[in-house]
Amino acid sequence: MVKIAICDDEPVVCGNIENILLNYKRYNFEEIEIEVFYSG
Repeated sequence: MVKIAICDDEPVVCGNIENILLNYKRYNFEEIEIEVFYSG
């Protein structure tokens, strides 16, 4: 399992990165856990 944290002040940027990772997960059958943070 790969655990990934996304941190950015812009929710749109976080959403875009999360969608890219979810698409990767879907097409490559990888087990990925994603956490999103909007402030560091």
